[in-house]
Amino acid sequence: MQIVLKISMFFIMFSMGLSIHKRDFIHLFKEPLALCLGIACQVIIPPLLAIGITNILPLKNEFAFGLILLAACPGGVYSNALVHVFNGSRVLSISLTAFSTILAFLVMPFWLQLGISFTSIKSLIGIGFGGVVLEVSTLTTIPLAIGLIFHNRFPVISKKLRNPFKIVILLWLAIVIITVFIREIDKLQYFADLIFPAVLILNVGGMLVGYLLAKTLLLSDKKGVTIAVEVGIQNVVLAFIIGTVTLENILFAIPAILYSSIMFITAGVLGIIYYRYLRNVTSTIANIFYA
Repeated sequence: MQIVLKISMFFIMFSMGLSIHKRDFIHLFKEPLALCLGIACQVIIPPLLAIGITNILPLKNEFAFGLILLAACPGGVYSNALVHVFNGSRVLSISLTAFSTILAFLVMPFWLQLGISFTSIKSLIGIGFGGVVLEVSTLTTIPLAIGLIFHNRFPVISKKLRNPFKIVILLWLAIVIITVFIREIDKLQYFADLIFPAVLILNVGGMLVGYLLAKTLLLSDKKGVTIAVEVGIQNVVLAFIIGTVTLENILFAIPAILYSSIMFITAGVLGIIYYRYLRNVTSTIANIFYA
């Protein structure tokens, strides 16, 4: 199972590399404020929020660390679809996902080390800082880079492989995660009531902070929605694999499993609420703030 999960993650990131174009990186120079704010919201806000939650709610140390692990992961590869549905900026979305993933091998080890200090679980971790850097690089940055190189060298083949790769991998991962879910159903049922509030606060709180920061800096609604979705949709598969395979403790992965069950629902609900009720209100507040 461990080898299967690692191979699956490798191909997920490889397929993501097939979807990234040079123009996505040029976006940095065209709209630096939106991209820099989005990256900051993805790599700083969720981990800080998770650390705050673990200090307020009485979570078991393993779950507290699992929440920080989840928050430290880069954006999820399927956030682009939600951004499209909500009429956000797809170019910004793709750029944010790409940059946060590339930065993951630098950012994640820092937050995980901080998480270990905050949750006092050093005795439960059998891998050091260097090992975490190597593991995250192997699972994210290296396959993403290989996909990017392949896409630029063989664009025609890359275009043909892109969608079949995504479909097959998504179905395969669904089978794997459902299998693990069924196998660990007793633990999930037992601990769900304790962890669910923390997971919900992390998800909804991160999206709200991302959107409000974007509006405070007078970014457009499209960019605000994009940043909110990118913050809310985490790479739960990476968190799951690091928790169960790298760190060999299923309890570290339970927050990610619960998060995966709600993140698309909450993003959808907040999107509907925003477009029906809040869009004019938030614009007015931002205008008053900067009047």
